[in-house]
Amino acid sequence: MMEPRNGKHYRLAEGLCGLLADTYVLYNTTQVAYWNVDGPNCNSFQRLFETQYRELGAAVDLLAQRMRRLGIYAPGSLGEYVQFSRLRQTSERGSQRILKQLADDHGKVTRRIRMVLDISREAGDEITSDLLSQRLRVHERSGSELERRLKETRQNGTASASCVQGTLPLDRSGARQQVPA
Repeated sequence: MMEPRNGKHYRLAEGLCGLLADTYVLYNTTQVAYWNVDGPNCNSFQRLFETQYRELGAAVDLLAQRMRRLGIYAPGSLGEYVQFSRLRQTSERGSQRILKQLADDHGKVTRRIRMVLDISREAGDEITSDLLSQRLRVHERSGSELERRLKETRQNGTASASCVQGTLPLDRSGARQQVPA
């Protein structure tokens, strides 16, 4: 087991804690986007967001399991995730704002992964380096897809795909339920 309180290994433990926190916050932000997107591109965006949040959920488990293999306790509370994460969760509405935030967040996670990957290579931890290389490819691909969708919504004028605030889901007849006063 790795002793996380010495030099490179301590830096690796810190980096993995931050990466796990970033991944969890991005997972949650992506899932909220899935729940709240509405409008002309709703189905397309929901498929994209669902694919990404399911992958991120699996990544949270992989990162936490790797940390435990290294003798590092994974943060588990929402407070710890907020403390360690570089991402700030917001409740963005509107397809362009949602896509931009998620693309920006994938970029931030990509930068963190590169930093932690350098540390894991310095520490000679090939298994963690391999996991981080895989994560890097996923975040680069996801960020690129979000950027492409953002560009399409700007070009096609489909930015109206936004959450309808102040309403509840459709009732059995297909009409929107109103929020009780």
